[in-house]
Amino acid sequence: MAADPKNFDQIDVTEFGFFTKATRNLFHFAKRLSVMRLLSLFNSDFRSRAELEPAEVSSSEFVKRRARAIELYVSGWLLAEFVIVVLCCMSRRPLIIISLLLTLLVAIRIVEIVQVTVNATLFDRLTGRPDEVVATIPRMLVLAGINFVELLLCFGVIYAINYQRLVGAGKPITGIYLSIITQLASRT
Repeated sequence: MAADPKNFDQIDVTEFGFFTKATRNLFHFAKRLSVMRLLSLFNSDFRSRAELEPAEVSSSEFVKRRARAIELYVSGWLLAEFVIVVLCCMSRRPLIIISLLLTLLVAIRIVEIVQVTVNATLFDRLTGRPDEVVATIPRMLVLAGINFVELLLCFGVIYAINYQRLVGAGKPITGIYLSIITQLASRT
C-alpha cells in the first residue's frame, strides 16, 4: 500500500500502536506552537517538512535556500536568547509581567527544540515518503550542538528569573551557572 505522507493512519507499519500514534500526534500538534509555523505564512521556506513536495526536496536550489532560512531562524533565536540572558543578569528583580513573558518565550523555544528534534529524527522518517532523509548526519549534529547551547541558555533564563528560589543563589547569574553545570555534568 502506498503511504500518503499527510495521512499517518494509512501507513502500514504494524508496530505503530496506540502510544506511538498518540506520541506522534502530540509532537505534530506541538508544531503549531512554533514561531517558525507563523513565519511560514510569510515565507514558504519555513513550512514544515510534511508540507514540502517531493519535487521541492529534490531541488538543490530549494534545499540550499531552505537551509539558509533555517540557519537564519536559529541564529535569530540564539541572538534573542543571549540578549535575554544579559537582561536577566543585569536586572536583580525584573517586573513580574516581563518575567512571565520571558519565561513563556523560552518555554516556547524549548518545546520547539524538542518537537523539531523528535519529528526530524523519528516521526518524519516514518512517514513513508521516498525522500525521508531530513538532513545529512553532519547537519543534524551541528544543529544538535546549537540546540544544546540553546537549551543551556533557555533553562538558564528560567533559573535566572527565579534565582531567589534557588538555595544559595544571590544573583541571577547563578541561575545561568546552575543550568550550565546541570547540563554538562557527567554521570558516572
